Amino acid sequence: MEDTMVLGALLETVSSKEDFECAFQVYNKVRRPCCQRIINSSREAGHILCGQFGLQADKLHGLLAPQWNFLFGLDMSDHKRDALHKMREIQQKT
Repeated sequence: MEDTMVLGALLETVSSKEDFECAFQVYNKVRRPCCQRIINSSREAGHILCGQFGLQADKLHGLLAPQWNFLFGLDMSDHKRDALHKMREIQQKT
């Protein structure tokens, strides 16, 4: 869902072929780090839930909760604003 929000905000500003290419370049710069964190956190949660660290119910919450904290703090308005700012910077350089 976050990917769609950012990509939609970027594509709304497209008025040329160059802008279109720029939008995808910015999208990749902005979204890839967050997506990679989600992949890494999912992998780690899988290790936890498969018993790599034991399956003691009272400890699972403490191990799992930190895996997703970064998502709860993600402000999508700021994220979209940052993407649009980066797109304007690239457009001004060309």
